[in-house]
Parts: sequence; structure tokens; C-alpha cells
Amino acid sequence: LNDQRNENTFEWSDSTPTLIYNWIPNEPNNDKGNEDCVIANSVGWYDIPCDSQFGFICKTKSETADPVEHKLIKGYLNATLPLLEKTYSVSFKLKPSTYSKGWKSVIHLTIGEDYGRYGDRCPAVWFHSDGSGSLYISAVVNGNKDYTFTTQPLPLNQWSSLQISQFQTNGVYMYTIYLNELLVHSIINKEPQSFSNVKVYTADPWYIAQDGFIKDLKIITGFSGVWIPMMTRFASWESSFWSKSYDAYENGFGLFNQQWIGLKKIYQITNTFFTDMRVDYVFEESITLSTMYYNVIIGSSEDNYVFNYEKYDPRGSFEPDRFNANGTTFKSCSMWWTTSCDIRAFPTSLYNISYGSTENLVAIYFSLRTNEIKENPVK
Repeated sequence: LNDQRNENTFEWSDSTPTLIYNWIPNEPNNDKGNEDCVIANSVGWYDIPCDSQFGFICKTKSETADPVEHKLIKGYLNATLPLLEKTYSVSFKLKPSTYSKGWKSVIHLTIGEDYGRYGDRCPAVWFHSDGSGSLYISAVVNGNKDYTFTTQPLPLNQWSSLQISQFQTNGVYMYTIYLNELLVHSIINKEPQSFSNVKVYTADPWYIAQDGFIKDLKIITGFSGVWIPMMTRFASWESSFWSKSYDAYENGFGLFNQQWIGLKKIYQITNTFFTDMRVDYVFEESITLSTMYYNVIIGSSEDNYVFNYEKYDPRGSFEPDRFNANGTTFKSCSMWWTTSCDIRAFPTSLYNISYGSTENLVAIYFSLRTNEIKENPVK
């Protein structure tokens, strides 16, 4: 684990960049310009000469690592990313301790300064100056160097999760914000851009740090690890939009507000990456539930795009998947993975939006999350 290629950008031996928290005070200091490797003790991390004799430090999947919380500190530089690509994801959990008026910094990704250039907020998060506990999120979108969105207030002394991401689907880039795993904002970004030498602060040096803690910070640059919309449907749109040919369902149609990614693309994604699927069910504006499918694999056209998954998790909600979609094929009569041709009971129905035991939904979202690439991905 070293920063030999780029000072303060620490990488594993396979050149994968990583973020290090819990530095010992005044570390890393690169004493005498000869400390490019790191080691840890019971207090925290510190840099050392690379010819020092210590045991190996190995990386593990973030899902298996013990979550450690860290207090937000003004001007705390976690890392410098060599490249933040057009497709990215910034996610973390946040626990505020108190609220007061004035802008309070949480995290800030920047090419150098607080504000002024396209990339100085890519993205950045504060608690709003009104002291309400709302998050104020700024990013670079559609040529606006300070495109903002304000969330609902967060509860004190509780962990809330936030994910800010940008991904490409059907030829366009979508900028999205998830709060506590629910989609709260999305917009097409017609001017996506990658940025070099991006500094990651928790919190930034320009504002007072929020009184609170952060954990499970994960920054992904590139395709892997990002939620990709598979299907989005709103009841307020004409149901005839979904009256398409089997060929259209194979190739995909629509855009983010109402779209189907296409069976061919789902097959390619799930056979290239280990993939999870999330379903968000919207009953009313303020009532949304979600469920998870883990390690989803869709078969080829020769297999009628058979749907398989390793594990299903209702996430504490009711059981919407009462039809048990595991092992079913995509039917031309229903345009969904079904065992029958009852066109009234599925997300693509020309009647009510329904899925499993849920009926008359206001909206439904299917999303795919790519994880590690498989050993023998499809071409």
C-alpha cells in the first residue's frame, strides 16, 4: 500500500486507488521525502519508508470490512483521485450530532478550490445554512458548475445513507441522488465530463465541518458498482407506451422518465458483472418500499432470457414476489418473466402497474448494480 506514483494518492500493489481514514495526527508527513508506504497500529495509520520490514496489508471486499465511523474535520484531505470518470458513484453514511445555522461541510470533491471552475464541486455536500438538517448537494451538471439539490431534513444521531452517482443508459448520462436508498432526484446531464487530480475532503477547508460522523465512504469511478436503471414506469404516463413488440423489448426503448433498458443489455450486464437488482415500489408520494435480488443472471435469447437469482430479500417489507420469478422465462404474451400470460399482473401491464402481490402502484423502478467483473465475461 503506497503513494509512489502520486503523492498522497495511495494504491494497492495492483494499482487500485484507495481512501485511508484514521491517520495518526500529523500523518502522512512523508518525512525526509522517503515515506511512500503505510502501516497501521492500534492508534491509526502512518507512512513509512518502503524498505521497512513489516507484515503484509491485504485488501478485502468493502462489503466484508468492519464499518468504522470518523468525525468530520475541517480541511481533512482523505485522498487525491487520479481520475474521476464521467460515470461515477460517491456513497457514504452520515450521522449528524447537532444542527445550527450556517453552511456545514460534509464532503467535497474538487479539482482545487471551493467554487469558480467546472469541477470545483464534483460533487460536494453541506448541511443547509438554515439549520433545518437538510442536505445541500452541488455538482457539475449541464454546464452549471453549481447545480444544486436540497433534500428533506435528516434525523439527528441516526445514520442516513447518501449516494450521488452518474451513469450512462441508452446513450445519455443520468445524474441521480439516492437518500436512504430511495431515488430523490434525477436529471439528464448533457455535458458530462471527467476530472483529473480530484481532492476528496471530509470536511472541506472553506466551511465549518458539520458536527457529526461519516462512515462507509465509497467512491467508484467507472462502470462497476453504479446503479443502472433497468426499468422506470409512472402511472401518470399513457399505458400504451408499453405496448411494444418483442423485438423492442429485446433492444430497449424510452428514456429515464419512462424506459426499458432492453433484454440484450440486461443479458450482457448480468453475464459480465456479478449483478444485484433492486425494485422500488411507490404507493403514494410519501410511501416507497424496496426489495433486493442478489447475483441476478439473465439467460441469452436462446434461453428465452431466463431469470435467475441467488437470494431474494424483502428488506423487512411485505412479500411482493409471491409469484417467485426465479427460473421463469421472458414471455412474448406478457412481456415479462412469467409462468402465465395474465397481462394484468405485471410491470408492463397495459392496465394497472403491479408486481407480485402489489397492485395499483404510482410508480415502479428496477435498477441493476454491477459489482466485480466475472472471470469469463460475455463479449
